[in-house]
Amino acid sequence: MFSLPRTFTRLLVPAALLTLSACAQGPGRAPDLPTGTPMSGATQQIPVDPSTQGEAVKVAMLLPLTGKGAAMGTAMQNAAQLALNDLGYPNYELMFEDTASNPGGAERAARAATTAGAKLLIGPIFAEEAKAARPEADKAGASMMTFSTDTSVASARTFVMGFLPQDQARQIGEFAAKNNWRRVLVVAERTAYGQIITSAFARTAQTHGLNVVGTVWVDGNIASLPTQLGAYFPAGQPAAIDAVFMPLPAERAARVARMLKAIPEATNVQRLGTGLLDDANVTVYPDLVGTYYAAPAPQARNRFEQAYRRNFGGEPPRLASLGYDAVALSLMMARTSGTEGLTARSLTNPNGFTGIDGLFRFRPDGVVERGLAIIQIRPGGREIAAPSPTSFMTLP
Repeated sequence: MFSLPRTFTRLLVPAALLTLSACAQGPGRAPDLPTGTPMSGATQQIPVDPSTQGEAVKVAMLLPLTGKGAAMGTAMQNAAQLALNDLGYPNYELMFEDTASNPGGAERAARAATTAGAKLLIGPIFAEEAKAARPEADKAGASMMTFSTDTSVASARTFVMGFLPQDQARQIGEFAAKNNWRRVLVVAERTAYGQIITSAFARTAQTHGLNVVGTVWVDGNIASLPTQLGAYFPAGQPAAIDAVFMPLPAERAARVARMLKAIPEATNVQRLGTGLLDDANVTVYPDLVGTYYAAPAPQARNRFEQAYRRNFGGEPPRLASLGYDAVALSLMMARTSGTEGLTARSLTNPNGFTGIDGLFRFRPDGVVERGLAIIQIRPGGREIAAPSPTSFMTLP
């Protein structure tokens, strides 16, 4: 385990490293961030704009290094260390500020970071902390790249980088339309997440000619769920439903899938999910075999996780790859454009970027868009049913 100082410019990490592939950028081509390919040897060198030489570029990560979120904050700090080692740049300074897992701490952390001269704040992780930090960033004219999924935090200078349910709903809906699975039943939890993702799926359905035949809401007591599902599959009649969209955690999605299997008329319906199923352990649920869901392609993340385990001796949480991508992006932009690379104008490049979690870009309103893969759960594993896009020009 490494002991990290509060501020550092470049740290050496033993064992295999990750690399950033800075491919040539053509029309509509997103420049690559880390591909996650392990390597040994020197840090990858990225072209540096001579006009930025000698210019100190200061960035701060606002992380919960104490309090209830400390484990996640430490993992993000570890991921940042991997990115720093891979893309080391002596004019880049990364500061860590502790949000103490609460809004007041996040406000103080943002104030300390901007007072120290940070032009970009990476984090916080949680929405309430991001909301508390944003006024301090705005006051200082700094950009902020938060890991939250709360789009209400986003603005022209505050970028929401988390995995948004809207992206997942849109892309699994587009996949259903391409496969002519036009009649879709939605089974969702009556939560804020459930409301957001069902609304997003309904918008996609309207755009792509899908028919949402109904929504079954799952609550704490699911005893009545078989009857509710059965009402959409009348006995002895051909199924009038092509697919069931289940934006549910794996355990609940598996229970719904098992109920569908018990209905003869529902045996052949397609099952669709979201990134809530994006976990290697999803294969322990045999009832989910055959289910499709939208999420980043796992190959690069798998290599990142291997490097993380080698260096830090534990499993990184799912969000840790976002920490790597955020620091890698800021490093690349700092090397090529100095502090100008950390401005909204540079970060909203319409071509986007390609990182561990695939293609992404920030819209002018600060909301992230991601190009996701469609993954199918198979016996004992997962496979790519539709690859991630390589350019936003290929997206609808």
